Amino acid sequence: MNNKKDLILEQFFEKHLKINEIAANVNTSSAYITKIIKKDSRYNKV
Repeated sequence: MNNKKDLILEQFFEKHLKINEIAANVNTSSAYITKIIKKDSRYNKV
């Protein structure tokens, strides 16, 4: 993975982890995870 954002997006869209699980994995807040996910073009297709 190139950076934290790539890791977050992979875990959400490909591994189907929950936001709180991703937040624990990358050691950041769930609000940050949500913000990153909503900016991704795939979000509206889910």
